[in-house]
Amino acid sequence: MSNLIPVGTQQGQSPVAAASASPAASFTSFRVSQDFFTGEQAFTSSIGKFSDASSASKGAVVVYEAMMLTDQEETRTIEGVRWSVRYGAGIRLEITVKEAKSEMRFDAYAIALNASINNTQAEYEVKLIGLDAERLKGVSIPGIGEFNYDSYEKLITTVEAVRQYMVSDGAQLTPSLSHVRLGRAPGAVDLREAQSVIFGVQKLARGTTLLSALADAQEKQLNANVIRAVYQELAGSASEQQDPTKEARRRAESWLELAS
Repeated sequence: MSNLIPVGTQQGQSPVAAASASPAASFTSFRVSQDFFTGEQAFTSSIGKFSDASSASKGAVVVYEAMMLTDQEETRTIEGVRWSVRYGAGIRLEITVKEAKSEMRFDAYAIALNASINNTQAEYEVKLIGLDAERLKGVSIPGIGEFNYDSYEKLITTVEAVRQYMVSDGAQLTPSLSHVRLGRAPGAVDLREAQSVIFGVQKLARGTTLLSALADAQEKQLNANVIRAVYQELAGSASEQQDPTKEARRRAESWLELAS
C-alpha cells in the first residue's frame, strides 16, 4: 500500500478535494503504479464509488494510475487542517470492489477476472488530473461503468494512450494537487487501524486462519478490511480457511521483530 493516497474529487467529503492550485514546479518523474486501499480509507479520502461508510466497510478500492510528478511536497492548511501534499498530473483509474473477498488478489487484472465470473462486483471511474481532455485527440475517456474483463482491456488501452500523450507533450500538463499523505493530519492518529494491523500480523505469525482472525477481530471491534489487507500482503491469496504457510508466518514474525 502506498504512503500517498489520491485526492478525491467528490464534493463534501474530503477536505483536500477542492484545493488544487498548482505550484510553480516542473515535472521531474513519471510513474505507473497500482495501489490497494481499504474501503474505509477510500471513503474517507473520497476515492471510489461508495454511497456511505457502511457499504465502504465491506469493500476496497484499487487505484491504477499513470502520473507525471513534481518533487514538490509541502504542508498546507486546508479548511483549518494541515496536510502534507504532493503535485502531479495524469490519469487515474479507480476500481471499487463492492464486497472484498479475502481469497481475491487485489489488482486490476484479478478483479476483472473475478467480476467476469460473477465472483465479485466492481465499478470503475476514470479521472484526469492537470490534463485537458480536449487535447487528447482520438482518445475517448469513458464514464463510470461496470468493471469486468471487457472493460479492463479498454481501460488499460485508454491509460496507455494517455501515458503516451503525457510523455510526448508534457508541456500541456498542469501540476495539480494529486496526493496527500496517507492518514490524518499531523498530530492525529487512528489507533483502531494501528491495533488492527498489529492484531492481524500477530494472528498470522501464530498460524491462525484468516477466518478465525476475523471472528476474533469482530469481538474486539477491530477493522476487518485492515486485517484482510495484512493477510493479503504477507500470506498472498490463500483462502480464509487455509492455514498460513511457514513462509507467511516467518514474514509476520520478521515484521513484529522490526515493529517491537
